Amino acid sequence: MKSRPSQHKGYGGPNNRDPLLDTGVPGVIVSRAIKKDQKRVVVSAAFQMGQPGGKPKPVMRYVGSLFEGALADDPLDACRRFSGFLRKAMAIRRYAESFYERGEYPASRLHYDDVPGSIVEMVPEPPVMDLRAIMDSFEPGHASGESEADLDGLALTLQGYTLERRRPPIVFNGHRLTFHSLMAEGVRVFVPEQMGRGRDHWWLTVDTEDGQILDEIYDGDHGGGSQTSLREAWLYLVSLLRAHPAR
Repeated sequence: MKSRPSQHKGYGGPNNRDPLLDTGVPGVIVSRAIKKDQKRVVVSAAFQMGQPGGKPKPVMRYVGSLFEGALADDPLDACRRFSGFLRKAMAIRRYAESFYERGEYPASRLHYDDVPGSIVEMVPEPPVMDLRAIMDSFEPGHASGESEADLDGLALTLQGYTLERRRPPIVFNGHRLTFHSLMAEGVRVFVPEQMGRGRDHWWLTVDTEDGQILDEIYDGDHGGGSQTSLREAWLYLVSLLRAHPAR
């Protein structure tokens, strides 16, 4: 898709000030999450997607995640899988950059399966990151203000939510979360306005200082059920809200 040249070559994702999470590769994002009281490290790819008649918008693609239990059970396999997630994110980002080089932007939200084999083969070894140190860096807590520590604590609290009952409105990093009910495969759930349900996926939309971020979490990538993918989508949404202050 043709679009006006952007002032920035491509969306690089949130600026991770924590050196443990800094991949050193633009558009390859590592974040923390909590699921079922287990620490989890999430890998995503960030890039720009074209819009008809408008400027490109920043989007992110969830690539994969790793639980602390996997690291404890088989450290070598866990590190191998983590490296694989990073490599997939790098491939997605490189494919997006191939559009930028032609003065274009992807017309859809890229998935790893979209990346041509010729690009996959050229992806170098991913950066070496200390997975154990990242797992050990989690600091659960509760928040009452907007300091960095407070935001991290509130993020962990939100990630612990179940979405089976309505929650009171809450403001997180400038984003107001107001929960509403919807039916997903016959099950009533309560999600914030930043989430919605498609035919086979959950969509996410986050308004940030740099523009709107859109993404989708598909049921098929998480066992085929809407409830499993709902949990993945919620954790991913919280990480996006934490990384991007509201505009």
